[in-house]
Amino acid sequence: MPEQLLRLVYLSTAAPGNDSGTTQAILQTSSIHNPLSRITGVLCSSRSHFLQVIEGPEQAVIALYGRVVQDP
Repeated sequence: MPEQLLRLVYLSTAAPGNDSGTTQAILQTSSIHNPLSRITGVLCSSRSHFLQVIEGPEQAVIALYGRVVQDP
């Protein structure tokens, strides 16, 4: 059976004090970890919000999103 792929799009509110350093840290971490799980995506950010698209194997995307929602 072919592997199921999932695309997840979500909007989150940035924590107080969000700046370009926060976004850079997210990008650095994801560029290391996401390829290992065959996850790709897009991150858009402003001072107050993040819009993210995550794509990849269904279980990998679900696991990653579970970690994202735990991050304050």
